[in-house]
Amino acid sequence: MARPRASIVLVTRNGAATLPAVFDAITLAYRHEESGEVVWPEMQDALALVGLDGVRDYPVMDNLVSEDGESYTGVVVQYEGDGIADPHAIYRQLDQVIYQYSCFLETMIESGHAIVAAPAALGTPCPVPPATR
Repeated sequence: MARPRASIVLVTRNGAATLPAVFDAITLAYRHEESGEVVWPEMQDALALVGLDGVRDYPVMDNLVSEDGESYTGVVVQYEGDGIADPHAIYRQLDQVIYQYSCFLETMIESGHAIVAAPAALGTPCPVPPATR
């Protein structure tokens, strides 16, 4: 049995004026929804062009459907960098991002359904997927 497609994009503004526009374009190409705190509101303007505007509540799981009918998790989450290192490595800078990535991977491996949890401290238990049919 093939695994359902699952992806997440975590993005941040690092001060480069064109970078948010690049992330907006990537998000549109993936047709992802946005969740979490809005760091740059222009992404919502871009998402409105394809009817995906609005901010989805956490946790996010199986919110999209692939062309073959499989549900999968696809969401963009915005963060500012820590102000010390290049935010390109945001996945290892902020504890709340590490937690979200960890839960995303843990739930995908354990249940086959990836969950993007609300930001939390490291060591917080990951959300448990509801029973699937």
